[in-house]
Amino acid sequence: MALVKCSDCEKEVSKNAKTCPHCGKDTPGISNASKVIQFIIGGAIGALFMIWLFD
Repeated sequence: MALVKCSDCEKEVSKNAKTCPHCGKDTPGISNASKVIQFIIGGAIGALFMIWLFD
């Protein structure tokens, strides 16, 4: 079981935890900036796929 710091309370939680047992934050191992980056990359890949599909 890998431990990471919660992005809100900075306490150690399991990497696979759905919520932080200390502060209740959803997905404590993933920061909001990381979520935004994942969304942007996913959108770019989706756009490239659509261009390739309909070209």
